[in-house]
Amino acid sequence: MEAWRVSIGGFLEVLERCEREGDFEGEYEGAYEGAVEVFMRRHGCLKPWPVEEVRSAKGWLREDGTTYRTLYGPSELTTTGSLRDWSCIHKLPHIEAETLLLNGYQDEVQDVCVRPFSQHIKRVKWITLDNSAHFSHVDQRERYMERVGEFLVG
Repeated sequence: MEAWRVSIGGFLEVLERCEREGDFEGEYEGAYEGAVEVFMRRHGCLKPWPVEEVRSAKGWLREDGTTYRTLYGPSELTTTGSLRDWSCIHKLPHIEAETLLLNGYQDEVQDVCVRPFSQHIKRVKWITLDNSAHFSHVDQRERYMERVGEFLVG
């Protein structure tokens, strides 16, 4: 999670202010959600926002966001939940299976986050898709599926 915080560090001013003050609905009403919305339009999915996949997830979170809030806190962008200091990097060398890593050029999961996986998994292929963000399977569906297919065929 530390690499994640480094990769989005310049974006977090509004979110951190709201979290620091515990104010998600008061003085800054809309600021927190607005900042998340801007971030997701830039780094979540480049298609007109929100795409159906996001609407489905948001509906589920509104219905019962207990797990999400426990793991991440109010937003994955400023993780304050139980995943805040979690890391699996030390376990990556134990992965024996051939592994495909995919991220988008504008992805919220930037190269600084993916690089440790690429460096520590023995048999790994890393592909960054142009013109796509975190929802690269939506932004570049055909290319995404081609790359996954090529990987699976070997």
